[in-house]
Amino acid sequence: MKGLKVHSFNYDALRALKLSKQYGTGAKIPIDSLLEYIFQNRFSKQASGRKQGEEDPRSHYRKGVAGDWINYFNQEHRRYFRENYTDLLIKLGYEKGSDW
Repeated sequence: MKGLKVHSFNYDALRALKLSKQYGTGAKIPIDSLLEYIFQNRFSKQASGRKQGEEDPRSHYRKGVAGDWINYFNQEHRRYFRENYTDLLIKLGYEKGSDW
């Protein structure tokens, strides 16, 4: 598509967005494809129309509020995430270190 803007993303960001299978390492994703993916995976759609902040304790998508995980993670969850995902959380800007 002539003139269509594309953006480069690192592999970790693609993997976190689950787009790596479709676009591969070092991919350039057309902005319209990225925006469509984001739109289709927004909280209100995944949570059957609920708005962010509206809690459904039975749903995997509880509130859609950043940091709400702390209300649900126990020490085993934290240990597992520290051991397996600390680097990714830091790369994506969710954490600054492993002391959370």
